[in-house]
Amino acid sequence: MTTRVDIRIERECTQYGEYSFSTRHNPDIVEKWLLANDGANNGDDIANEIQYWDDTYNEKVYIDSSDYHEGEGDEYCNYDNEIQRWMDANTVDMNLIFSSGCDIQKITDFIKKNEELYNSLSKKKMVTDLTDDEKDVFYGLKRIAGLSVPLNI
Repeated sequence: MTTRVDIRIERECTQYGEYSFSTRHNPDIVEKWLLANDGANNGDDIANEIQYWDDTYNEKVYIDSSDYHEGEGDEYCNYDNEIQRWMDANTVDMNLIFSSGCDIQKITDFIKKNEELYNSLSKKKMVTDLTDDEKDVFYGLKRIAGLSVPLNI
């Protein structure tokens, strides 16, 4: 049985265009005028004069909402492999650490030094559920075990 996921994605785009004009006014005054009219009628008038908008724009994309409909999906699950890779990388799996073949005494000593945080993190399933301190202990254990740790950690 599959689940159909309906998502609404919101995207904000910023495009850039250039326009030139001549003036007899002092550049300081023109700068103030431009800032005061940003988004106002004069700003719109200038934007309408731009002949070419650069297609290279900054984009922010985020999920606005999602709905889940269990049993209503089809057989083609095109994101399952990507979701599984994310789960594999973000699962708090202590078995991987203990079965890594590294020196168990190093792991035991590290756990003793961080016993309270270890006890707390070992009850959670996903790295995203860990506090920052718990993440430090979890990734510390992974380093001792010789397992991969995200680069920004």
